[in-house]
Formats: sequence, structure tokens, C-alpha cells
Amino acid sequence: MKQTVVPAQITSIEDKITGNLTLNQLILLTSPIFVDLTLYILFPPFIRINLYKLIMAAIIDIIFWISAVRVKGKMLIGWWIIISKYNIRPRYYVFDKNTTYLRYSSYSHKNSQEQKTANSIKTESIKNNVQNVSTEEAIKIGNLITDTNLRLSFMSGKKEGLNVRITQVK
Repeated sequence: MKQTVVPAQITSIEDKITGNLTLNQLILLTSPIFVDLTLYILFPPFIRINLYKLIMAAIIDIIFWISAVRVKGKMLIGWWIIISKYNIRPRYYVFDKNTTYLRYSSYSHKNSQEQKTANSIKTESIKNNVQNVSTEEAIKIGNLITDTNLRLSFMSGKKEGLNVRITQVK
């Protein structure tokens, strides 16, 4: 009777498609065909073979083929990605213990609730202070605003009030 060993972690095993080649390796080995085709079509002289196109295609093919090779069970492209992430990472880390990033404190939560209630009180007081203006008054106000001999200025008053001052230009 033939016995096979079933691995404990099935997700770590890659399916072999042809021989010892996996799907990722087959993609890396066949994708230079499409890249070379786009080089052939998009670079001038269009749809003609040229020496620089052949050199670029050969370099791209070699890079793709080398990246499909396995070393210690991993493809070289995986090693290149790991090494590049390692080299790109920041070299110096600055620790600031006063930062509030990802901290939860009851004070900030309580403060935000107080702020929400204060904002709702403010909006209610503003809504209560709005006065209805008749159309005649609106026309007068519009004429005052568009008059070039008058200067309109706004100043904030005490207790969050807004003072409007209209002065005549000399």
C-alpha cells in the first residue's frame, strides 16, 4: 500500500503545473513575449525591427527569466522585493512619547462630547437670532452693498456677535 505524507500547512505548498514550474514562474517566463510585442509596436520606427528594440527586449527577457529562478524554495523576484523593501525603509525612528496617535483616553472622549454639546448650543443660538427681512429691506440692503460710495466692513463683537459697519468713502 502506497502512503503519502500530508503536510500540516497546506497553504505553504504551491501547485506545480508543468514539471517543477509553478503558475507564477510560468507567468514570469511567458510575459516577456507580451512586453517585447509592446516594445515592437509602440517604439519608433513603428512595427519594424531595430537594434535598440532588440537590445531592450533581450535585457527585459533576461530580467524576467532570472527572476523566475528559485533559490531556497523562493523565486528571485520575491528575494528582490524583500531586499528592496529593507533598503527603502527609514533608517532613523524618532520616538515621541507626547504623541496622541492610537491612544485612547477618557479625557479626550469627554472633551469631544462637551464640544459636541457646545456646538449644538451655538447653532441653536444662531438659529434663534436670525431675523426675517422683508423684500423692501432686502432691496435696500442690496443697494447699500453695491453702492461704490459706501464701504462695508465686518467686525466680530463680544460674545460671538458680528457687527456690520457702513461708512461713506470720501
